[in-house]
Amino acid sequence: MGLPQDLPHRYRRLFDEQLDEIDRRVVRLFALVTEAVAGATDALLSGDRVAGQATADQDALVARFYERLGDHAVHITERIGYLAGV
Repeated sequence: MGLPQDLPHRYRRLFDEQLDEIDRRVVRLFALVTEAVAGATDALLSGDRVAGQATADQDALVARFYERLGDHAVHITERIGYLAGV
């Protein structure tokens, strides 16, 4: 019993789906960064220390999201490379 004939097509579809997921996460990351920059600017210009602290706290969230995104991208790349025999 051999491999299914449509296996390369399935791998390509899986790869495309994973790339779409990474793209969605990058868009979300950019949105988080944009919000953080806006918050930091507002806090700085208004001298609002509470808002400044909230922005600093948000920075930690952005950093974790970025790290998870990178880990996910590496995992997907390794998996697809393995499936492709690279």
